[in-house]
Amino acid sequence: MAMTWHATPFPGVRFREHESRMHGGEKDRYYSIRCKVRGKDIERGLGWASTGMTPEKALRELEALRASLRADSGAAAVLPARRRKPALSFSRFWEREYFPHITKTKAASSVTVEAGIYANWLEPAFGALALGRLTADRLESLVADVLEGGRSPRTARYLVSIVSQVWNLAMEKNFALPENPCARVSITAPDKTMVRLVRPDEIRKMLGVLDRRSRDLHDAVLLALFCGLGPGELFRVSWADISLARGTISIKGSKSRRGRIVFLPSAVNELLGKRNWESFSRMGGMQLTDYLFSRKPGIKREWFSRAFDRIAQEEGWNKKGAARQERVTLASFRHMYAIWLITGGVGLSTVADLMGHKTISLLQKYARFAPSPESLCRSVLDEEWKSLLGPSQT
Repeated sequence: MAMTWHATPFPGVRFREHESRMHGGEKDRYYSIRCKVRGKDIERGLGWASTGMTPEKALRELEALRASLRADSGAAAVLPARRRKPALSFSRFWEREYFPHITKTKAASSVTVEAGIYANWLEPAFGALALGRLTADRLESLVADVLEGGRSPRTARYLVSIVSQVWNLAMEKNFALPENPCARVSITAPDKTMVRLVRPDEIRKMLGVLDRRSRDLHDAVLLALFCGLGPGELFRVSWADISLARGTISIKGSKSRRGRIVFLPSAVNELLGKRNWESFSRMGGMQLTDYLFSRKPGIKREWFSRAFDRIAQEEGWNKKGAARQERVTLASFRHMYAIWLITGGVGLSTVADLMGHKTISLLQKYARFAPSPESLCRSVLDEEWKSLLGPSQT
């Protein structure tokens, strides 16, 4: 994104901080000086604190620059001192300058992620483009492709952040570039009020396929549908969390959700009892610390969401190119759990507690499924009529 500049005690001298590199117990600072020449701003980058630049040295450079202007050497004296390198193509600058730079200054995991984004998105879109010709319009077009391809806004922001860092490094190395285009790119998050409804006939069909292809995913979908467990919660449940006698699962809290007790419908309790016996027989004994879904004792089965997405793609359950919120995912069945309860008249605050939400704000997208107070009252009174007087004759 756009660089953030900070003022110093000396007018005309400013600095920005390095994202990660430290110097003298604080983030490394890059100093720059600014002044006006014939109504136009002239700026000269001076260097990093780690290479010896200080605010006082920057001030002396600024005073020398102003003195040259007062002597009427003017812009002609200033601009030659800022000889700019001709711009390279995006891919050449990445390979020659940016990638070697991040391999020295960033963690290996970050380098791997950035290399993947470059290979999948940036190189195909901008590889042959001269760096200086990369505009905000081109970047916004790529962001739209990323979001339409089902990637999250977070991924799109990360991509724009990488482009901004490439641009800033090129500026530091004195390449001739216009204003950073990332400053004018806005990323709109998808409409989170949209919920992909899964019809009963679709659910039955999907369960049939999953029963053949992955019994673990089949049972995980049932737990999401009838217990409201999220994808991340499913693979963390251990047998120590399950009480078949009480018909409950204890879910541990996380940063985004509260811990809670999940009450099991009778059919789900029977399903877990069957899994318990099968696991005991298959493994020749079982510890309470073993996971409900595990490849072998003590090792949880992960990547449920990816496995479901792969099967959904292979089975054609989602339209090609559909946005993430329009596709059936493992989380869709947790949505259906909420919708069924709210449609049945359960209050939003109760559903929030059952799902582990800290507030009901995340459930507002389901509010339209709630029956009206009038229909609830009519239903209650109709049942009382039947109980007292028998079915109505009209």
